[in-house]
Amino acid sequence: MGRICYQDEVDGGLGLLRSLPVSPGAIVASKFAGGLLLTIGGSLLVIAAGGLAHWLGWFAPRGGVSLIISLAFSLALVLVLEGLFFLAFFTWDYRRASNVMLLPLLGLLPLAFPSFFRPVIRWVVDRISVDSWYYLMGLLLASLICYLAFGLLAAWVFSRRDVG
Repeated sequence: MGRICYQDEVDGGLGLLRSLPVSPGAIVASKFAGGLLLTIGGSLLVIAAGGLAHWLGWFAPRGGVSLIISLAFSLALVLVLEGLFFLAFFTWDYRRASNVMLLPLLGLLPLAFPSFFRPVIRWVVDRISVDSWYYLMGLLLASLICYLAFGLLAAWVFSRRDVG
């Protein structure tokens, strides 16, 4: 989706879309819906490939953390980051929005400060089990709600923005 937003900015696509008889909310909603479909479609492919690799015995989860738990956390992170990206894109521009995609680098902080983060990570991992479906579904639902809230906020901001 980042590439599509970049092309919209370079080619003046947002200005063209704003000149059409389409509401700003519809423009933002179409971008968010397309992003959501691509994200979920890509996630389904990753789940299928991971399931096949697990079934073929190429890898086995270690420490009781299953493939589904790993994918659920990843999908939740992607939804929130993608929502933030779109909000920044519709508020400012692609250059500033692309900085949002650097946020996962914060995940490297435990490597820089292991004594601070190790107890926190251990506490979280000890409380996650394969049977934590209600936590995972809550996490995915919360990330989807954040994604939709970012979409509504982006539509509101974009309707008040003057696009050249």
